[in-house]
Amino acid sequence: MRSVVVGRVRRWRGSGFGVSHKVSEKGGLSVYGLGRFPVTLYHEQWTKLLDMTDDIRAFIRINEAGYGC
Repeated sequence: MRSVVVGRVRRWRGSGFGVSHKVSEKGGLSVYGLGRFPVTLYHEQWTKLLDMTDDIRAFIRINEAGYGC
């Protein structure tokens, strides 16, 4: 599963968002460039988050007007 997470991060990185990542000695994957601070999660946490991708995108679509985009 780690390869799936790393693969998705590499796609983000190559898409011009200026996103990069680093794997810590303890196995956490930190993603830089999304905001002021890095987002660091472990394998199980990334898996749960990525499994929710469709729900997160649906929530954003429904609430897009309220974000001032």
